[in-house]
This record gives sequence, structure tokens and C-alpha cells, in this order.
Amino acid sequence: MRKHLKELDGYIINNPFYDSEPLKHTFMRNAYLVYRKIRTCLAYFFPLSEMQKILWENDHIPFASKPNAATTVTVNTGDESNSPHFIVETIEVMELLPREHIGRLQNEIKKFYKRNCKPGLFDSFSHSTSFFNEFNEGEAFQQLGSFLINDRSSLFKYISQIHFSIVNLSDSFCCLIMHLYPNKELQKKIDLLSVSSMDEQFKITGYEDHKWFQFKNLTYGQYSGSIYKCQLLNDIFADITWNVCKVVYSSIPNMLFHSQKMLPPYICSVCTNVDGNSNSEFWSSVGVNSYFCDYSQEYSSCIAWRSDGAPFFIRGNTQSIESSMLNSSRAYHISHTLCFYLVPNTVINLLRKNLTKFSKKIATLKRKGITKWLKVRVNMDSSMFYLMRFVEEYTIEDNSFDFKQYSNIKRERPLVSKLFSNLNGRISRGKALYKSISSIFNSNIDYRNAKSNYRLQKIALIVSILSMLVATAALVVTLLTNQGTSHFINSLIDSLIKASCLLR
Repeated sequence: MRKHLKELDGYIINNPFYDSEPLKHTFMRNAYLVYRKIRTCLAYFFPLSEMQKILWENDHIPFASKPNAATTVTVNTGDESNSPHFIVETIEVMELLPREHIGRLQNEIKKFYKRNCKPGLFDSFSHSTSFFNEFNEGEAFQQLGSFLINDRSSLFKYISQIHFSIVNLSDSFCCLIMHLYPNKELQKKIDLLSVSSMDEQFKITGYEDHKWFQFKNLTYGQYSGSIYKCQLLNDIFADITWNVCKVVYSSIPNMLFHSQKMLPPYICSVCTNVDGNSNSEFWSSVGVNSYFCDYSQEYSSCIAWRSDGAPFFIRGNTQSIESSMLNSSRAYHISHTLCFYLVPNTVINLLRKNLTKFSKKIATLKRKGITKWLKVRVNMDSSMFYLMRFVEEYTIEDNSFDFKQYSNIKRERPLVSKLFSNLNGRISRGKALYKSISSIFNSNIDYRNAKSNYRLQKIALIVSILSMLVATAALVVTLLTNQGTSHFINSLIDSLIKASCLLR
């Protein structure tokens, strides 16, 4: 679960979304390295093959790779230094809150403040969230608090400030937005990592194609430094997001995504002076492609929709004070609009993740009784309750947020409209999938319930018959052991004997 990043001065990745290495791979890799070392030492007596010489002596097959550092900066930006920078100013995290829990939110934020924050000049608490307490519809936004992180808090490793705000999302749900300001030291390290060049990477591969004892057949894989840098940045941002949410969750326990171990959606706001018309390898190394960006009208900022990782809001350094203030405002409020797309998209992904888990359990329950089926069904209903309530009530109209201030260089409409144009369709298919899997549970429970009832009725009938036979036998025994009854029967037998003699 833990990984030390030597590229970031030993920063520790510790979250459930990082794939830890299986024990089989660890054993095979270590055995392979020992075998290679021994085999290389014996090469004088048992010569290596040409391929082994290439792989084992150089550890890779060399190929021409382009540097992915940021080298060219935008001119006339007013910067005192021409050195490139790529500063992650905020990470804006979007969590889903059921509206019935909003009434406790103010006290929960105060609890978080006491545990993790220190008094600051601009500390603020909201005085009322009455609009969000009731099932109101329509657009609404409110600041809930802005705080400095105490240097003794476990959060100080990641962030120095946190701002809370809330957005009205649907009839019975709100979006809690957390603006995370990275710790200055960590911010500088991420900046340096981003603008530096990353060399191509090599790793031992072939585990899946071999048994654990076939470690001699492993080989080396190689991939570009751009891909590796992009993955490193994604891992770092996800780790910061998860670990901050983990601490916040201890004070605000109704955050739906974290409670179900789902990484909440987030967007990184970045300030940079790197030239957007050059440095193609650099932009590729941070996962940004100009064809997948929505640009502001003056091209001083953009939303970068990254194929692998959270989106970026990128703003450039400008000499214009008005433009700089406008971009700063856009960066701070971008999540207040994107939450209407990113939150339902995450809900659908979480819904399908849970449905996949429970559908797989159906195969393991085939020979189980009704108690097991009911237990799994109750677990499914409890974990899906809020998700299904959200998708039942949520819908987004076409062009509800048309992003008129943004444009795409390749499309007539901003890319955000294309990316989430099928959101309502995905919601409908998610509901249909839930009903399908739910009907399988219902039919199996009904069948086992009917089968159980038939078995109980059969047992009851057998018990009734046995009870009647026992009662009859008891009655006969009682009659036979009664003296009056015995005298009557003996008299009756004597009378019958006498009557038969007279007839003769």
C-alpha cells in the first residue's frame, strides 16, 4: 500500500488506489535478480546469449527519447525570472452530502477547525445554511469557512490552507467543495518535478505469462519518461486528495464518496508561465493535449481535460491586472460549475462498481439459503440507497451550463459539452442495470421463500398426521384401560356369543 517516491524526496504514497505489488511478483523479481547476478558471474564459463548481454549489461534496449522538461516560457508575462514554473495552487475536491445531514455541517466544520486549524486573520464561519437544510431546488452557493492548517496537524504534510463551500446540486443533495492549498514545500517539489525532464523507465515484466518458478523467463519493459511523470503526478494528486479527505471525514462523517472508499472528483488549478505553443513533450508529460482543452476567450486560461487523471484549470501569467484577477476568480469558482458534471459522473461510476460487486456475489449464493440472500440484499440496498436516490432525482438539461466564455480549437462547442452530453443516458442505463440485478435477487429470494414455505407446510402436514395418529392411539389405550369400558365390552361380547348360540 505504501510507496516511497525518490523523485519527490521520499514522499510516501499511501492510499487504496495505488496498486501494490502481488507477493508472486515480488518473489519472482528478487529470484530473477539473484539468478541474473549469478549467471553474469559465471558468464566466463557459460557465455551469455546476445540478448542476455543487451538486457543484463545495459538493463535496457536504448532508444532515442526526447527530453520532457519545460524550456520555453511565455514572453512579456511580467515575471522577474524566465525560469519555467508549473505551480499547483489549489486542488478543489467535490464531495456529495445528503441534504438531511446539512443541519450538522456547521458544527462538524467547527469540530474540524478545533482539531486541525490555527487562528488566522481571515478565519470565517458561515452563520446559516438554512437554504440548504430544506429540499430546495435551483442554483445556490455559499462559503462555509476558510482556515489555516495547524503545523501540528497531520494535514500540514499536505496542505497549508483549506476553504469549505457548498453548492446546491439537486433536490436532496448538496456538493461540499474543499479548496486545498498545498503546503509550500510540497508545492515547490511538485513544481520542480513537473518542469524537469524525466528519463525513460525500465522495469521487469512478464509475470502474468509465467508461473512463480519460471522467474528465469522474465524480461525488461521500457516506457517513456513522459508517461512516467504523468503517472507520478496523478498518484501524488490522488494521494493528497484521499489523505486530506480521510482527516476531514473524521469530523464530517457523511461524505458519501469517502464513506464508500471512492476517490472523490477533483480539479487542480495550475499557474504557469510555460509557453503553450511549444514544449510539446513537456505538455504531454503532464497529460495536457491542446486538442482536449477548453480555452477562455482571451486564451489566458483553459480547462485541460486529461485522458488519464483529473482535469486541470491552467492559467497563465499576464501583465494585465484585470485578466489576472479574472483568471484567479475562474480558478477558484471552476469547481462550483464542474461539480454538476463531475459529481454525477462519479456517482454513476460508484453505482456500477457496487453493482459489479453484488452481481459477482450472485454466483457464490446459488447453493445458499434464503438467510444469506436476504443478508446480501440488505447490504446492497443500504450501500445503494443514496446512490439510487441521487440518480432517480438528478437530471441535467442540455446547455444548462454552456460555458459561453470557453471555446475549443477543434470543435464548435466546448469539449465539456461533448464529454458529458450522454450523462442523462448513463444515468438511465445505471438505473436499468440496478433494476435488473435487483430483480435477480428478488426472484431468487421469492423462489427460496416459496420453497421454504412449501417445506414448512409439508412438515406441518406430517406433524399433524402424526399427532392425529398419536391421539387416536392414546384414545384407544385409554378406553382399553378403563374398567367401566372393559365391563361394557365384555358384556357386549357375552351378548353376541349368546345370540349366536340361539341362532344355531
